[in-house]
Amino acid sequence: MGEIDAVRHLRCCDISARLPALVREQLSDGAHAAALLHRCLHRRTYHRAWCLELIAIARAPTSWTWELRRLATLILEQQLLKLPADDLREYRVLLKELGLVRRNDVNGHVRDGVRKEGYSTTQLNGFVAELRRRLERLERLHLGLDASKLTDQAVRDFIGASRRECKLTLMRYLFTPDEVVERIRRQLKTSAGVGDTRAYGQPDVCAELDRCVERLPAFEAAIAQSLCYGSRIYWVTDATTQRINALVSCPVNTVVAVVRPPGSDVEFELKRVGVKGLLPLGAIFSRDGCEVPPTHRLHGGSMGYFLRWEAGAAAGLSKIYRLIHGVEAPISRSLSVSTVYGVPVNGSEQHVVEYFRRLPFTPGYEFAGPAMQRSVEAFCRESGVVTPPLGGALGVATQFLGQMAPAQSVLTGTTAFRLDRLAAYLSADGPSFYFEHGLRTSCTPTDGKWFADEILEEVLGVVAPHRVRYEHHLQYVDAVLAVRANRERATALYLSIMRDIGVFWGTVLGMRSYSHGESFVARNVGLKSVWENGAWTVKIVFMDHDVLYLTGRMCRDFHPLSAIPGMANDDRHIWGSRNCRGEVELLRQIYRIDPQVESRGHAALREGLRSGYRKTHDAICHDPGVQRCYYREFVGRIADWDQMVIRYLNAKGDQASRDAWREESSNLLKAKGYPPDLMREHLHGVEKHASFLEKYSFVY
Repeated sequence: MGEIDAVRHLRCCDISARLPALVREQLSDGAHAAALLHRCLHRRTYHRAWCLELIAIARAPTSWTWELRRLATLILEQQLLKLPADDLREYRVLLKELGLVRRNDVNGHVRDGVRKEGYSTTQLNGFVAELRRRLERLERLHLGLDASKLTDQAVRDFIGASRRECKLTLMRYLFTPDEVVERIRRQLKTSAGVGDTRAYGQPDVCAELDRCVERLPAFEAAIAQSLCYGSRIYWVTDATTQRINALVSCPVNTVVAVVRPPGSDVEFELKRVGVKGLLPLGAIFSRDGCEVPPTHRLHGGSMGYFLRWEAGAAAGLSKIYRLIHGVEAPISRSLSVSTVYGVPVNGSEQHVVEYFRRLPFTPGYEFAGPAMQRSVEAFCRESGVVTPPLGGALGVATQFLGQMAPAQSVLTGTTAFRLDRLAAYLSADGPSFYFEHGLRTSCTPTDGKWFADEILEEVLGVVAPHRVRYEHHLQYVDAVLAVRANRERATALYLSIMRDIGVFWGTVLGMRSYSHGESFVARNVGLKSVWENGAWTVKIVFMDHDVLYLTGRMCRDFHPLSAIPGMANDDRHIWGSRNCRGEVELLRQIYRIDPQVESRGHAALREGLRSGYRKTHDAICHDPGVQRCYYREFVGRIADWDQMVIRYLNAKGDQASRDAWREESSNLLKAKGYPPDLMREHLHGVEKHASFLEKYSFVY
């Protein structure tokens, strides 16, 4: 035994004596977990029998706890990394045990399903290389246990990593979808719901839903189908964690639940799951003296109307985007929409009408009655729809529910790491925002380092090895991002994401569509670390499409006086303004981009925008498949607006040139059969919004 090994052996013996105490800090199954870790610390090389034992432990739900099985999975991953990459014969043995290679296979291939999981090949040697690359994402933790100077903190970090199911690559091959769903449901409450047939009856919704499920790997698809089965409604409990990267979590300051399946880069969102406390739903009309937005009057829940709209809009956009670009749209999509039938109360379930009838008489919720009454009155003013007055608490509750219709969606393609949240997490106040204000707990430097590593891994995909010490949060984040490999990766991702924003925004503009800023505001746009083609990368995701308006599908004609203000709001949330931190600014802050690279990023966004707009415009004009997604009138007239705008921008600034443009445009629109009011709107729309059109003149 060499001197270094001898020192490590003594250190292992010293730590082994403290393992029970170290384990009890994070796991309940202390004795068995300590025994596993003891054996892990004293094994320096790969052992097949040890791996097979770990597989057996991880696959035995009736014999071992969930916590111990997770820990066995992480130790197994460490063992695979100790197996030389060229020992394909031994890898074949283990992959057969994991179900990745058929037992009678003689061709050296893994099963085809791994392609849906993000691997680029089924050839054994190529797959092993990519699997090792994926496992090496946690290499810093594995190396911590192998270091000559083994520390208590390295053991703590290793145990902590075992608690983040989504980071355990092999867990998906050792745990069944049914037991994962059961674990998810045990961390939430459930009640009865009814499938929203009006949501599913919208064009393309069911077809796109089926496509979403079909594109998921089998493991995630089974979990998604189980979550949606029976239209069950899920509710947060006091025990639901708010910690990032947990199997189920309710992110800080939100009323959604995020599900991150084991060994997966997929995320599902349950929107919305109520608030913690005695009662999950409430009614609010004003807060701090100001009226809340109409969609917030149902506190803790979602209005069925908006979830239904979101399902239809996202399905339509998804289909058209794919037809135009040949790839999936970078958006979230609805897997199910269910109306709330029952609400959990004190271990039982109340019908939703009875729940809101009783709500004003529950101690501490006396304000709910007046809030519901004022909401009913406000809705009548806002919509112009007058409902017959109904007396008593039951009447108010019924009218309120007629407006709100509480519902819940299960979404896929989401990310909990929204841009505004990421920027806050990576700022000097990041630990305070997450630990103190969010989790209501103190934050040690060790906690801060763990938190920074998790967030950096999400925005970079993988973090290059480094020896940066954690002195304080901002210093550590800046220093890690300054490491050459990380700096190069951050720059490349920033430029790629900026172009992706441009392509998506250009596509929406080319469709003459808009979201009033809702699909582009920083709280609804996030980054997602994904395993793609055998490597980690980062994608941008646009979410919450409950006010996305798809012109040409939802109406026959483009109406610039209502559309352009909606587009301008989208623009404001992309580029930012005096009172709004846009996506561009937040990405610069997240990736610590210098002015030179920032200039390149702006150019990439504009280039992507121009490309996306022109490709979309050409597809609507000439592609029969895309044209079938729209009203015929919209397709026949889409080019007219561009011609008008180009001629207007090219016209001289004098009155004569403007008069000539107006006459020429009027003749064009009249020849195309425009009704007089639509002609006037187009002419007035160009002149009224000339500054916005000038800003985007480069797309025409």
